[in-house]
Amino acid sequence: MISMKYLVLTLVIVAISRYSGAQEIKSQIYYPEIGYVDIPLTYPDTIKENRLIGTFIFIISDSFGKAYVRYYDNDVLAGKGKYKASQYLIEKDITITDPITNQQLIERKKYYQPQRQKWKSIDHDDPYLIIKSTCIKKASDYLRFGLYQDAINYATEVIDIDTNYAKAYFDRGMAESQLEKYSEAIADYDKAIKINPNYLYAYSRRGEAKSGLEDYQEAIRDCNKAIEINPEFGFAYYMRGLIKEDLKDQKGAMEDYSTSIVLDPKTTKAFGFRGNIKYDLQNYKGAIEDYNRGIEIDPTDYYLYGARGGAKDKLKDYRGALRDYDTALQINPNNASIYYLRGIAKYKIRNYKGSIDDFDNAIKIDSEQADYYFSRGIAKQNIKSYKEAILDFNMALKFDSTDADNYYARGNTKNSIKNYRSAIEDYNMAIKYDPGDARFYCSRGIDKNELKLYKDALIDFNKAIKIDSNVAVYHYYRANLEAQLNHYKDALIDYDKAIEIDSNNADFYKFRGVTKMKMKLKNPGCTDLNKAKQLGNKDAIALIKKYCH
Repeated sequence: MISMKYLVLTLVIVAISRYSGAQEIKSQIYYPEIGYVDIPLTYPDTIKENRLIGTFIFIISDSFGKAYVRYYDNDVLAGKGKYKASQYLIEKDITITDPITNQQLIERKKYYQPQRQKWKSIDHDDPYLIIKSTCIKKASDYLRFGLYQDAINYATEVIDIDTNYAKAYFDRGMAESQLEKYSEAIADYDKAIKINPNYLYAYSRRGEAKSGLEDYQEAIRDCNKAIEINPEFGFAYYMRGLIKEDLKDQKGAMEDYSTSIVLDPKTTKAFGFRGNIKYDLQNYKGAIEDYNRGIEIDPTDYYLYGARGGAKDKLKDYRGALRDYDTALQINPNNASIYYLRGIAKYKIRNYKGSIDDFDNAIKIDSEQADYYFSRGIAKQNIKSYKEAILDFNMALKFDSTDADNYYARGNTKNSIKNYRSAIEDYNMAIKYDPGDARFYCSRGIDKNELKLYKDALIDFNKAIKIDSNVAVYHYYRANLEAQLNHYKDALIDYDKAIEIDSNNADFYKFRGVTKMKMKLKNPGCTDLNKAKQLGNKDAIALIKKYCH
């Protein structure tokens, strides 16, 4: 027996003999593991007592944990006049594994309530029209709620009844496209357009499916066709903008999004994607303006809050970013990427434990993202949980074994526990995958220095400076090594360069002062040590007493 815990109640058509004699009533429930299964249907006592059992029963799942029955008696099926459809609640607990958020549940209730009132007042002549209208509605609903295979099943039910119903092909194409079945989607859009040559949405969506197959020119041609039929059809401009983004034509995409907004100023997605382009162009304030306008139209769009949070983060408004991420997660608490972004923002304000909690949540939802483990490892580094950090970097490398930064971070963590040889192995791997990053050479040089491999360390420091001579610490570490080797003049040149780049680092002055003392340059050395003391270096106090008094 399959546990009700794993049940997804989708369409259940209970079908049936069209005769008024003995009737076989069947119901079906859809299990993801094995498909549709026939089960006996049990009617509530209230229905039995009122003799409401008829020949045709239709069960509708609304994903609220309950099911609803629509009843049509024998006279309706026989075509003997018009009877109002009635709807009766089955008071029966059903576990449904539909991953929806509280906000989505509220929105669904708002949507379904007026529909139920309509159903109670509609007159029906033909039960097959009832099936058709209900199935196409369910197909559309499941599209909205992201249950794409169920949408395909419902649309197919409609097509089986009416092969000339363009919307059924369109809805099935939409669901197929979401499942990345682009060829099947294009075939269905073709049929919809053949039935209705002016089906603007079908042209636009067919363009989207073609772009999924990277047939971008044909995709744009479809959007152009929709615009040719109706130049004021804003959705076609929006879809063409998406395709142009795939072609890296940000300017053209921006123009299409803007046109879409002019023609349909209530489209939140166009604001969102135009905001994304502004974000990519580092126009973060402009991006926020677009996200604001989208949120004004739809304050329940969690994506817009998340995107606005990202733009605020870039402007270093971390508190504002956190507020937006909080709102996004209140609307959709099952979005791993928002937890991840909020964790990054918390990390930036040094709330390392809070950031780790968010990375934990992101990983619970999506356990195969290398970035989530990497970022959690970095946060654990900062609270000195080095062994746990290494485990996270191991996991990150499991999902992305060619990421140089993962090797580098793991190497740095091993350095913190003085496992220098193993750290050097990680730096070697980092250099293998990204030989142009100066950090990797500098860090490897530091650990070689710890192992007294001075010549090899000097080669690494030289390489780091050759790649990027404007990083103060590269000169500082080479200067320290040169001083160790008693190459004081060379050391002074590097200390001078480090201080030229960063004049507020107390360590630079301290070590330059010590080097000058070793060169018998007492007054200049004392000047440096006093500067180090002024900048907060406590070691400089003892050195001043030793050398300057």
